[in-house]
Amino acid sequence: MEQYQNFEVEDFLTDDFFVNSVLNPESKTSVFWNEWSTKYPHRKQVMEMAWAIASSITVEATGEELTDYELIAAQNNIKRIASNNNKKSFVSNTLLKSVWFKIAAAILLVLSFTLLYNHSLFYPNPTDNSANNLTSTVNRSNKSMVVLMPDGSVAILKPGSIIKFERKFATSFRSVYLEGEAFFEVRKNPLKPFLVHSQNMVTKVLGTSFSVSSYPRENEFKVTVTTGKVLVYNSEASSVKSIQRVTLLPNQMATFKRDVHTFQKDSLNKPLPLSGEIAKKEFSFNEVPVNVVLGKIEAAYGIKIVYDEAKFAHLSLNSPLSELPLDQKINVICQSINAKYLLKNGQFNIETN
Repeated sequence: MEQYQNFEVEDFLTDDFFVNSVLNPESKTSVFWNEWSTKYPHRKQVMEMAWAIASSITVEATGEELTDYELIAAQNNIKRIASNNNKKSFVSNTLLKSVWFKIAAAILLVLSFTLLYNHSLFYPNPTDNSANNLTSTVNRSNKSMVVLMPDGSVAILKPGSIIKFERKFATSFRSVYLEGEAFFEVRKNPLKPFLVHSQNMVTKVLGTSFSVSSYPRENEFKVTVTTGKVLVYNSEASSVKSIQRVTLLPNQMATFKRDVHTFQKDSLNKPLPLSGEIAKKEFSFNEVPVNVVLGKIEAAYGIKIVYDEAKFAHLSLNSPLSELPLDQKINVICQSINAKYLLKNGQFNIETN
């Protein structure tokens, strides 16, 4: 019950138990949500909005792929649903406006998760025309490389790995193609889900941090989540019913064994250094030497930052960095010590002004 206390509308709408409770009501699930509403009255309005949205969705599975025209029609229908809810004064105008785009994205996610797994539209693959205009980064070094993407998302690319993505992400999705291993910090954008394609596997998020390991000659594909929520599925499934998928939360890992086509989901024995309370503890600094701060960042991300250690040992930082992605951490440090940074050959180089 506690896991739902911080859920937003899109989180409820992508939760299997919640959607099942709405579409297939039973007395025990009704009791569960009534008790939850009593225990968390400050979150009741958000849950009720998600409930109204989910109960308004009726989709007929045709077994055919959606055309662009049909997708536009679906989007218009979503707007109509939200508009009707607004007219019924289900929630205040202010709240509806503030979460409208999140709601729209969430509904599209629900549709895609349940009935609309269309590989050419919702889940583009490397053979699509959009994949022909990709920028490619190959890490031929023996150190991890920092790669910045068009939306501000960051990838830490491991040695021997390759990442490809569009120079400008498309309007519907942010598609990335990975061969090897990388850690991602994804900028949140409910309107544009972030997809990591790794051979026949897809990792889908809205905004979070996670790592993907997918080497061509290895039998196992792995995803480990640091923050947020991640959906992982096998894109080679021939029908919705045969799709292998799993949802992961922080400090959880999924392993897909290609030879037997099954997922194994595990919780990590030790929390990741960039997750939750660990990050708040490790990345809250009070007059700490900058070289110590940078050393912690290097260790947590597995990267090398180029700077003058002797000079930086006499400078200190007084700032929390736990909530910031890697590039913003570096930027805050530079601003506090009147320095500048340059990303060159996959490494941050910091120099004082």
